[in-house]
Parts: sequence; structure tokens; C-alpha cells
Amino acid sequence: QLSYDDLAPFDPERPELPPVIREAVEIRMKYAGYIARQQKQVEEFAREEGRLLPESIDYLSIQGLRVEARQKLSEIRPLSVGQASRISGVSPADIAVLLICFAQDFVNIVEKMRAADVSGMMEIGCDGPSSHHAVELAHQYDWIWAAVGSHPDDAEQVDEARIGEYRALCKDPRVKAIGEIGLDYHYEDPPRDVQQRAFRMQMKLAQELSLPVVIHEREAHEDGLRIISDFPDVTGVFHCFSGSYEMAKELVKRGWYIGFTGVVTFKNARKAVEVAEKIPLD
Repeated sequence: QLSYDDLAPFDPERPELPPVIREAVEIRMKYAGYIARQQKQVEEFAREEGRLLPESIDYLSIQGLRVEARQKLSEIRPLSVGQASRISGVSPADIAVLLICFAQDFVNIVEKMRAADVSGMMEIGCDGPSSHHAVELAHQYDWIWAAVGSHPDDAEQVDEARIGEYRALCKDPRVKAIGEIGLDYHYEDPPRDVQQRAFRMQMKLAQELSLPVVIHEREAHEDGLRIISDFPDVTGVFHCFSGSYEMAKELVKRGWYIGFTGVVTFKNARKAVEVAEKIPLD
């Protein structure tokens, strides 16, 4: 089992690293941006989980896992990128480093969930590989169902071929939703127009198949509402909601659900707390 200590300095020549991770690390230098973002998210996660991080973590190497390595790391069983994201609450694009730590623990986590009387879970896809893995997981556990789709970070990969791939997966009775899909303008990577195109294509698929959607929407409230308004027959849940109470009321009025995560425990999460206090529990 790999720990945070094993990630520093994350040398691809280290013989104890599994080949799939070594291959991912070897492409790390292609992606030198967003180091501060990666460091902040890893440190925030560690703080929330009560974990200690060694000072020698090479955040540049970790960020190098961002795109191509996500494909490589998604080969690790039984935990996919999407599965780790759902458990940790960290965005799918930045989950790769955490995936390494949790891959060995997934079976134990599932057992703990059952012991805690968790009766159902929706495993959410964030790209092609994690969507396939979500369906596989749903067949392993009769209390887990799947959603398939591309997170905004994966928007550049959404084309007609990818939509066809998701359409085929939706024929499986274990698939119950399209997601997670949506918009994330916090870093504007990919660009807004690319995200909007991918969002619309997946909303159209949900409309075609009469499936609900799981929406990821961050700092894109106006465009998010505008796009879902173009698909009035499609509803679902805005997960990890970050909008205002007025926006939440409008969504509830339209038949949408509002989801919250550990963000409501953050000191600066005033809007999320207000919404959680005011909207109906059902």
C-alpha cells in the first residue's frame, strides 16, 4: 500500500512503484502548471482528514499526473478516478495522487459503509474510463448504481464518439444517470465555450434517454441555469452546491435536488450553510 511518504520525491525509477504509476510519473513534466492549485487541494484534503504530509512532496511531479496519467491510473482496480473522487470530495482532475493512496483501501471502505448501514450509493463517472469502471462496480455490489459522463475538466474529450460510448453504457440497467457533467469556471481550464459544448451534448443525451443528471457547477451560475433551461424535461441534482439561496429555490421549484458535501464545514462556506438550513430536506 502506497502512502504519502511513497509519493516523495516520486522518482519514476523507484523499483517499488507499480508499472502503471511509474509510466504516469514519466510524463509528469508535460504538465508544469497549476502547482499551487495542486498543493492547496492536497493540503486541504490532508487537513480535513487529519493526515500529515511530508515536507518533501514534489507537487510538480504530482501535477504531472493530471491528464494522460489519469488514463493510466484508472487502470488500477478496484478503485477508479471517479470512485476516489466520490469518497474524498476532491475534484476528479486532481484525484490521481489520492487514488494511489486509496486504491488498496477500497474494499475496506465499502465494508465500513455497509457496517454503517449505508444502503445505497451512486458511483459517478468523470470521464470515459471512470464511467466504465462505475458500471463494473455497480455489477459487483447490488447496492451501488452507476452514472456515466464527463466532468467539465474532461470537456475537451467530449465528442460524438464519446457520447456514443456513454449511450451504449446507458443500456446497462445498472446505469441510472448521466454525470457528473456541468461547468467549472474557477480555473477556466478547459475554456468556457468547450465546457458549454460538452455540457449541452450530455444534457441532450440525458433528454434522449430520459435519465436524470448529476451537475457539477462552480462559479458558472448564470450559464448553468441558462443551459439547463434549454432542457426543461431534464432534472437531477446539483451536487456540492455553491450557489445562492435564491438559485436553490429556483432549482427546487423546477424539480431539481440540491446536494451538499463537506464544504458546509468550511469557515467561509456561508452561502452553502444558508442554503442547507433553508431548503426542504426532501
